[in-house]
Parts: sequence; structure tokens; C-alpha cells
Amino acid sequence: MAWIRTILGTASSVVATSPLGPNTYLTLTNTSNQVLLGTTTITTFNVASPAASFTLTFPDAGGADNVAYVALAQTLTNKTLTSPVLNTPTVSSAALTGASTLSAGATIGGSILAIPQMTAFTTSGTYTTPASARALWVRMVGGGGGGGGGATNATAGGGGAGGYSETIIASPAASYVVTIGAAGGAGAGGADGTAGGASTFGAVLTCNGGAQGLANGNAGAGGTATGGTLNLTGQMGKVGGAAGGGVAPGGSSVFGGQGAGGSTAAGGGGPALTNSGSGGGGGQGSGNAGGAGAQGLCLVVAMF
Repeated sequence: MAWIRTILGTASSVVATSPLGPNTYLTLTNTSNQVLLGTTTITTFNVASPAASFTLTFPDAGGADNVAYVALAQTLTNKTLTSPVLNTPTVSSAALTGASTLSAGATIGGSILAIPQMTAFTTSGTYTTPASARALWVRMVGGGGGGGGGATNATAGGGGAGGYSETIIASPAASYVVTIGAAGGAGAGGADGTAGGASTFGAVLTCNGGAQGLANGNAGAGGTATGGTLNLTGQMGKVGGAAGGGVAPGGSSVFGGQGAGGSTAAGGGGPALTNSGSGGGGGQGSGNAGGAGAQGLCLVVAMF
């Protein structure tokens, strides 16, 4: 054991030295608010000058223990954090309760906590699943049918809306082929429109296009959908009739935007809103074309 030989005091410091030589083991200074421990290799404790006096108490650890540092990487166990804000932490097999807040970029059980990412497909393509995505929320609609063209003294029928489907895919595949259903074409005066095309998301969802409106006044039926947790048949277009006796708008999809029917005895049908999957309106009166349907749409939200 090293015995302290000498303690020297001045107006600003206290120095304790060893009996075996001029080695300083402890220096206390009041000018720099420091405590220095050691001989050749010195450990310095700096204490900022407080605005007012206070007492700092070290509780009984009940045994050997270590001090937690700010910059040193350490593992803390049996700690309770009250309303913490954790920025980019890594949390493995832990349950977060109460008012704990994790910011984007945090890692829980190997997955990064991130803001959901939405991808919209207005044309066909391939969806690549983000590497850290845990699930995909997919919403899709088929193409809308085109409205029929008006015949003499008659209003053609409106086109039907595409079918709608949505689902959440857990443990998604690396990629999916996305097909966006084509818009149904407008019927020329006295001619039928054309049907909308089917939209598909890989082999998971199929949303069939709406049927075309006919020149004889019959409306197009809505498209069906399969594969989703929710599958809705598109709205049927409105049936036409005698010229001037009514209008025949297209069927509306979940996203709205159906084409308006010809509003006068000599009015063409209105087109559906782009990428809504709704049907085009029927033309009214001889030679007045119907409105085109809208192509389909696919929305994919990656969740982390």
C-alpha cells in the first residue's frame, strides 16, 4: 500500500505525495475546479463552476459496479427510462411501453423504423420491395369501360367502372410485376364503346376492367376483383334512353371521377378522370361519341 508522506496546502490547492519519491497521487485545486488522480498517467475530474452550490450523491450500489459514460459504448441493464426520446437506437427483443418515442431510423428486432413509402403505378411496371419492408399495403383498380356513342333519338349507355381490391401482404416477395388495365375506348356516334383492361399485382390481385356502354342504351357492368382482403365490383354505368330524356354517366370507381353523360339531345359523353378506373359517359343523340373510360391504378405502401 502506498502511504501519503506529505500533504501541502496553499491558498488554491492541496497536494498529497508518496513517501517513496516525489510522485503526486492527489491534487485538489479550487481555481480550476479539478481533481487529479495518479502519478505518470493522470486522471482528471473537471467540475464546471455551478451557479449555486449543490450536493451530488452517489447511491450505494450494493457491490462492485461501473459508471455510465456519455460517449463510451456500454450495455445498460435493469434501467427504467421515463418518457425517453430515442434517436436512431437499436432495440432487440424488447417491449416499449408508455410514452416512449422512437424516431425514424431506429432499429427494432433487426428492422429499421422508417416512414412508410408509397409508390403509385399509373402505367405497367415492376415493383421492387425495399429490403427492410416487413409488409406491403396494396390498392388496385381495373380500367373503366368506354361510354357508347349516341344513336338517332337515343342516349347510349355509360361504361362500367373497374373492379377494386386491396390487401396487406406480410413477408412480401422481392418484386412483383404490375399490370395497369387500359382505359376503355369511347364509342363513336352510333357505336359501342370498348371494355377496360384488367389490372394485376403479381399473382396476388386481379381487378378486371369495366364493360363498355352500348349504343342501344345498355350500360356497361362493373368489373370484378379477386385476391384481396377487400374485393369490390365496380359500379355499373347508367342505362341510356330516349334522346333528351336523361343522361347516362359512367360508373364510378372507389377513386371517383366517372365521365358525365351527354347532357343534351346532341351532347357527347364525358371522359372519366385519368387513372381513376371509372367509366366514360354515354353520348346522346345521333353522331355524338361517348366518353373514354380511365386506365387503372395501383398504389403500394411499404411498411417497416
